[in-house]
Amino acid sequence: MSNRDWGHYARALAIAVAILGYWWMFYDMGASSARNDERSKRYTSTYAADAAKHVEKDCAGRAGKALVECMVEIVDATRESQRAESDLGAQWQAANWVAWATIIAGVQLVATILGLVYIRETLLATVKAVEDTGVATQAMKDANLIADRTSRQQLRAYLTPEIAVVEWHPNGINYKITISFKNTGGTPATKASIQWGSMGTDNYDPEIDYPGELGPLFSSSIVGPGQQLTVSAEKVATIEVVNAINGDRGAILAKGVILYRDSFDEVQTVKFQFAYNRVLSGNSSKMAATPKHNEMT
Repeated sequence: MSNRDWGHYARALAIAVAILGYWWMFYDMGASSARNDERSKRYTSTYAADAAKHVEKDCAGRAGKALVECMVEIVDATRESQRAESDLGAQWQAANWVAWATIIAGVQLVATILGLVYIRETLLATVKAVEDTGVATQAMKDANLIADRTSRQQLRAYLTPEIAVVEWHPNGINYKITISFKNTGGTPATKASIQWGSMGTDNYDPEIDYPGELGPLFSSSIVGPGQQLTVSAEKVATIEVVNAINGDRGAILAKGVILYRDSFDEVQTVKFQFAYNRVLSGNSSKMAATPKHNEMT
């Protein structure tokens, strides 16, 4: 049985007990009043009979003024006894009222205590319900946040560098780098911009993030899902870099950064770096990505 059902039964029982108690109170006071009235009538007739007996007994043989004075004394004594009896009845009646008032006050005190206990339990249940609701609401918010994050990750655009190719001129110094980027996500990438540059080093270490000047900004409005974006530039390597590449010490680098907005209007950033450390004159070769220096959001 739930707390709510127990509350209904407790209130119904309290109302029934209160009705029974008030009925019994009025019944008892009516019965007491009837008893006192009956006693008063009985004693009144008794006092009258006793008064007549006293007059007959105590005033016998008297006449005139003496007889009147004797009768007055007996009547006054009888009235005094009647008043005392009436006062006693009133005191009994008052005592009944006081007793019932005490009982009613006690019942009201118990009812008040029970009411306070019920209110306390109701407040505690309400607080627990609010806490449970808050926990459930927070769990729902967390679930919605996870679902939103997951859907964004599944639906957003991913514009990433796909391949970089270096093509050497027959003279072994001039070269051309072409980099292709592809949107591998499920929605278009907008406001895409690429800034990159190429440089050579005669002492290549894949652990080093080589500084270099980036070229002009290349912009594209929209790159749809599965579409490619290609940039290229021609450069001239120094004799020192070419000799170092031929000696397996140098490399040609291509590095840059991509900025674009996904379908949720959030700015995404991709940093990339490719390296090529062998010259094949008059031929083109794929450059290798350096994972340590590639970052994306």
